[in-house]
Amino acid sequence: MSVKLFPSGLVLLLLISCSLNKTIRDDQLSNLSASKENYFPGVDSVVVNSAYKIADRIFVDLERRNQAAVWHNNARKSFQTADSLLDCYKHKVCQDSIIQKFYFSWQHANNQDLNKFDKYNGDRNIRPEELLIRIFSLAEKDANHARRINPYDLDIRSLLVNIYSRMGELSGNLTYYSAAIEELKNLLLVDKSNPYVYERLAECYYALKDWENCYFYFDSAEQILHIVSRLNNHNNHASIDTARWVYYLQGKGEAKAKLYDSGLAITYLTMAKQMTGSAVKAQQLQNYLNWIKWDDGNLRASELRDEAQRIEQAGDYKKAHNKYLELLNMLTTQRAKNEIDWKSASIEFNFLGQKLAAIQRMYRVVQNIQKSGAVHELNAVYLQDYAAMCYSIGIDCYHQHKYRLAYIYINQAAQFEWKHRADCFLQLAILSEVNPSENIRNCLKAMVYSAQLSEENLRKIKNMLTVSYIRMGDFDMAQNYYQKIQQSESSLNN
Repeated sequence: MSVKLFPSGLVLLLLISCSLNKTIRDDQLSNLSASKENYFPGVDSVVVNSAYKIADRIFVDLERRNQAAVWHNNARKSFQTADSLLDCYKHKVCQDSIIQKFYFSWQHANNQDLNKFDKYNGDRNIRPEELLIRIFSLAEKDANHARRINPYDLDIRSLLVNIYSRMGELSGNLTYYSAAIEELKNLLLVDKSNPYVYERLAECYYALKDWENCYFYFDSAEQILHIVSRLNNHNNHASIDTARWVYYLQGKGEAKAKLYDSGLAITYLTMAKQMTGSAVKAQQLQNYLNWIKWDDGNLRASELRDEAQRIEQAGDYKKAHNKYLELLNMLTTQRAKNEIDWKSASIEFNFLGQKLAAIQRMYRVVQNIQKSGAVHELNAVYLQDYAAMCYSIGIDCYHQHKYRLAYIYINQAAQFEWKHRADCFLQLAILSEVNPSENIRNCLKAMVYSAQLSEENLRKIKNMLTVSYIRMGDFDMAQNYYQKIQQSESSLNN
């Protein structure tokens, strides 16, 4: 970007005149004109007439400046009031009822027409957002009045930008952001050296989801930040606002992500992460990078996953399941496929009554993990859930007297190190009570994980061991476990 800084003096005033002339109506110009005299001692009449034409477009007389200042001050006070309340509301510092009471106190103190707005009563609550918008609306009205009187006061225009941005945030009405953009572009016409103006433009376009312009203005803000910093430093050692630079890089990265340019998004966000001095900000940036890289930069897949998760959290499991299946067809990495198969299987198992389909899907995930040997933070979760599903199906089969199937599924669950492995071996021992040697083998395996067992289940295992050793003819071992049972019961009674 080629940037030219405005010189001071008359050239700047001429530029201001040209840029703001479009925003002032002809009738306003006539009101701003001073009474002209035909003669000024020592000044050529041609110069006088030329100067008057310029002065009409760059000067406002003192009386009108004072009038504008009053309205500007009123607007600023209203804005600061609403902005403070908005901050309390957003951070849940005070209850909604407190905001409501404060609003009506403010309304009365500012001599607002109480018949114009709804009066507060105990039977009807007015939403805090509506109350805040009312205060911001008054600030907007006063600021616009000040601007009409003194259109050359750039502080008034900056205040209007803030008012429009807050109203857009509160109401969701995008036209407020468009109004803010118009004011910001007017500011750019007279001063292209302020990175904050570009930054605010980028934020407005972000709210409008205009990602091309959002990126353009964040990029412009970054360039202006560097140029102004370099030119303002006489020793040519640039002293730059690092926090703002990080913010611009983050904005560029997010805009590029929305434009599905994962490569540049990763580049900018990585730079921002490396530069930030905040551990919290670094983690936020890393989370965003993880989101982009979830399926190796397949950003449309990342978006669809977010959509499916929102649907699942809302409790529409059938629709969420369909979204996950749709997503599976567009994934490029096995890691991502494993995760979505796991999510789909969880819904099938827990909500759709499709336990066998779920266990088959999870078996595929487990096979993929074992074949690849790749380490992933969710692998342990997948294996735990697979084992839990197998165990649950096995217990279902046991209650249905399908003992062969029960043994198969519970035995499969027992192959994994998980928090209920002891219960698996206990159930296998119960299923194999008719076979003393098999019963003993499963009981002893359960005892290895005794920390997972309740006292009741431990006594149950010792009882089975006593009976099975007797049936095997190993009376010493039977006596050993019998004594352990007696000791545990004695300690419980004491």
